Amino acid sequence: MDKKYLITIRKDLGLIEIRFCGRLEVGEMIACLTELYGMEDFDPTIPTIYDFRDCLAIGYRMEVVPFVKWLEDLRSGLGKKKIGVIVDSFNQKFLVKVFIELAKGLNLEVEMFEDPKKCMSWAVTDFKIKNH
Repeated sequence: MDKKYLITIRKDLGLIEIRFCGRLEVGEMIACLTELYGMEDFDPTIPTIYDFRDCLAIGYRMEVVPFVKWLEDLRSGLGKKKIGVIVDSFNQKFLVKVFIELAKGLNLEVEMFEDPKKCMSWAVTDFKIKNH
């Protein structure tokens, strides 16, 4: 299986960026987050942007609930986290809307964007305030 994501930790912005490509399945999302949470520079509290614009789809509705359960176990005991999601298709919007509702119970603040600049601005707002 080829890696369908690129993780970039931007300490200068207090931000993690993950860019996905191709047809992304839940197993690849789990591999991505497992890799991310295992990285030496990873901070579970800094905002993360998930960019799905280069994906054909991000999965199926029936896969969202098991993924959220897995994510709940991964995030157990961690503080609040902002997640910005960049989308460009109806399937992505639908799945992210389902995820947004489920994410509330995971101490995640999730927002969906079509404009990458608006997503970036939203994600780094707290970092800018804290560091100025």
